[in-house]
This record gives sequence, C-alpha cells and structure tokens, in this order.
Amino acid sequence: MAIRTPYITNATGNVITQYSINAGVQAIIYVPADTGYGDLVEFHWGLRPLQKAFTPAEFPNYTWIVNIATEFPPQDALSDGTYEVSVNITDYLGNEASSTPFVITVTGSNISNPNFAAPVVQATINQAQWQAGFSVSIPASPSILAGDTYVVYVRANGIAKEYATGSVAAAGAITIPPVASSPALAGLDGVNGFFYYTISRGTPAAVVGTSAGKTVYIDVVPPGGS
Repeated sequence: MAIRTPYITNATGNVITQYSINAGVQAIIYVPADTGYGDLVEFHWGLRPLQKAFTPAEFPNYTWIVNIATEFPPQDALSDGTYEVSVNITDYLGNEASSTPFVITVTGSNISNPNFAAPVVQATINQAQWQAGFSVSIPASPSILAGDTYVVYVRANGIAKEYATGSVAAAGAITIPPVASSPALAGLDGVNGFFYYTISRGTPAAVVGTSAGKTVYIDVVPPGGS
C-alpha cells in the first residue's frame, strides 16, 4: 500500500518559525483505505516516534492528527534544528510500507531557551496516590515571571496529555494543587511517564520556554483491574 506524505500545518517551505509555533504545528497523517484493524501506524518526527494501532474510531476519515507541541516534549521537537518526518505502517503479517521521508527545519524558536529545570514529582505513582492526588511543583527561576502561564504535561505510551495549567502568581517555586484521579494518568499500567512543563507569556500567549523532563513510574491499575 502506498503511504502519503504527512502534511505539516504552518510550515511553509517545510520551515517552522516561532510564528508557526504560536499558530500551531500539527501533522496530518493519512492512512490508506485498506489499512487493517490493528495495523500499527508509526509517525516519526526526528528521533521521536509515536505509535497507534489502527481502528476506525482512532483514525476518523483515515486520518490521525498529531499536535507536535503536546505529543512530544517541545524541547525535543520544536527547538532549532532539523527533523526527518515519515510514516510507517506494519500489518498483522509484518508487511511494512513507508512514506517518503522529508526534512522539517525549525529556526528562531523560543523553545530553544531558556531550558527550565525539571518539575519536582515523586519517583513512583500508584493507584491510591493517583486517586488522592500527588505533589507536583515547578522550581523557582528568574526567567519565570508573575503573570506567566504554566502548563504541565505527562507523556506516556507515546501520548502527551495536559496534567495541570495555571497562572504564575509571584516569583518563586510554584506548587501545583493536587489533581485527584487526573485523567492524564487514567489507565496507565506499569509504564514510565515523562513530566514536563511549558511557560507562556504575552497576548496572545506564546511559549517562552520548556522544562527538562522528570521520568516517573506510573501504575494506577491494580492487579486484574482495568
């Protein structure tokens, strides 16, 4: 089966600038109409892959839309540099087909600096801790200003989800209120999650920096549970 090249929004001439990032960078992935139920679709952005098994519900109209800024740690996907982009599909017999790779160039990205310190999160999270809510904090930084907006993400199984967002009230460390039974961690069963955050500023808001990540072992599903 022939695989179409994914379309990247706001990337004129395959170049992404900070203006592009502010407008939103998405990859629109097209899969063939004969893609089988359960076939593995793998999207590559530089060294970062995302995988998803094909079902009609997960691929409406045979498409998969990936938000580059949230599905990947932004410092690994939208910092200045070049990123080879491609799609690979493997069927249940192990037959593979790939799109023609192409290169995206990111230039003038604010995400390249500053690189904030990783959030402070405990090393493991079990079901009881998830249900009650656990502590997450952002270390103090002179580059984080009152009025800025933080967004904390957790990435697991190749998918990044928003954990918490809020406004920075004052300079200093930011303690994020615990989120009981956070949907961002629901169903995670013995996997490593990657916590990181972005800081945005201005109107309209633009990302001015992204943190390093903290890897946390997450298991919120009890034995025999679902």
